[in-house]
Amino acid sequence: MLNLYDYLTKEDNKKIDAYIRKYGTREYIGNEEYLKYWRDSKKKLFHLLGGKLIYKVPFQYNKNNEILQIEMSNLVWNDNFPPLFRNRIYNIMQDIDPNHEDNYWIVRDFVDCLVSKGPLSENTVSRGIKYTDSLHNKMLQIQQGGKIMKAIQKTIKYFAPDDTELLEAFEKFRIKHSLILNEKEIKGTLCLSIHPLDFLTMSDNASNWSSCMNWTKDHGCYHVGTVEMMNSNNVICAYVESNKPYIFDEENNYAWNNKKWRQLFYCTKEIIVSGKPYPYNNLDFTRKILEILRELAKENWNRTYSFGIEEYNDMKHIFTYYRMEKNREWINYNRTTKHNIIFDTNGMYNDMLNDSHTTYLCIRNKVKKNTIINYSGKAPCAKCMNPVIEFNDFLYIHDEESYNERYENVNKTICGKCYEEYHCIECGTYSGKLYKLEGTDKTYCKECWKNYIKVCPDCGKPFYQYIYHPDIIFYEIKEHSKEDDTIKSTFYEYRCCNECHDKLIENKEKVSYKDKIQVNRYYTEHGYVFNKIFSPDDDFVTEYVKLKTADIPA
Repeated sequence: MLNLYDYLTKEDNKKIDAYIRKYGTREYIGNEEYLKYWRDSKKKLFHLLGGKLIYKVPFQYNKNNEILQIEMSNLVWNDNFPPLFRNRIYNIMQDIDPNHEDNYWIVRDFVDCLVSKGPLSENTVSRGIKYTDSLHNKMLQIQQGGKIMKAIQKTIKYFAPDDTELLEAFEKFRIKHSLILNEKEIKGTLCLSIHPLDFLTMSDNASNWSSCMNWTKDHGCYHVGTVEMMNSNNVICAYVESNKPYIFDEENNYAWNNKKWRQLFYCTKEIIVSGKPYPYNNLDFTRKILEILRELAKENWNRTYSFGIEEYNDMKHIFTYYRMEKNREWINYNRTTKHNIIFDTNGMYNDMLNDSHTTYLCIRNKVKKNTIINYSGKAPCAKCMNPVIEFNDFLYIHDEESYNERYENVNKTICGKCYEEYHCIECGTYSGKLYKLEGTDKTYCKECWKNYIKVCPDCGKPFYQYIYHPDIIFYEIKEHSKEDDTIKSTFYEYRCCNECHDKLIENKEKVSYKDKIQVNRYYTEHGYVFNKIFSPDDDFVTEYVKLKTADIPA
């Protein structure tokens, strides 16, 4: 009997386990239990891919303008030259001509255009300039339509000819820009995958793009969808593999296939249709994948598709729960006159429902009547295997536009019960090691522990340091000036744990009332101010109150 789990290598299992423990939950139930729905649901697609978890096809393609724009955008955002170039020229302009604001903005706009993705992609100057000032004997003159790198070099030589750091950064930037422009024809590998890690990482990569289903950056608002897609019986993850691997765990040097471009495909006997592509639309890629899937279906499923490759438009009219339910009703009562194939999901965001700007392509056979296919698989909790998502009746019934929001908990990979029991109370993360504050039921991740858990200067116990306390205590430091024999008083907020705070309020005399004392960017119109003199050398005194970060519990 076919068991897909046997096709995962020991290394695969280590990586899957490490990925889920690092970005999902450290109390992971383990691969053998968690992947049981994947193991059973992907058998049909395993046969489609010729008995492989990842079917790879070498291919080559030409960069279109959209790809070029994205690569230039990544260059602008990730290279240190553009911000360095802008800042240096801005600062020089302010020093040269502080009273001529018009000149400043003319040069600033020109500099911004030189390091924008459009002109860099076109490799031409989109805006010329004629500029001179009192410091230079000659004019900076650059014509519109000239080569972009020559224009940048000429601008640097005019304003900062001796800036070695800027010139070195420019040379590195110039080489990267040239490589992007000259690499018009690319040889790569096209992957069609049902591997668990390809679904878990389907929006996480080292290629500078992401989506609402990512696990690593900000826990995407729909990332339960990756689990539903992993456990679906008709979803394949197709992507263009980058030569550069995606290292998701540097400590153990665990890496996985890095996705330069990714698109899901929904494969049934009635239809094979493309999902929304990331990070850009490339119909050539989509057509190529559909051609491969058509051949694989004929060879391994003994199935042919009579129509296509063509646009999929069956859901153009469906964009609310009412429309979806009406179609369900017509199908149940056999009142359909059309032959549409409609796709539905659970926690997974259904792009086809309300993204009319994307072009979806398909190969298909005719169906007798309207058909609804739900391509979401199960989404079990990675800690206890109970369902992660919960149905929200109110949103489903009362909000016409919220069909995709009818399930709750879609931004997590553990169920609500497990999440409440074990997560960082401050930032909400449930990945990595968490630490409990003694005397409370609250747990914190390492970063939040360092930021918020401090040692009380009075009793020496760890406590949560509130940014704002309703009864603020200030202490006064008096400085004696020998020059004019005056005493200057400065008031600082005194931070301590709640117990010590209450004792101070109860036992100390309320000396004076200070109106609108500025404290740490907050303004308060009340507060307890004690006329107590502390030495700046005391353990608890620095800019406000010197508090040690509490040691992380063993």
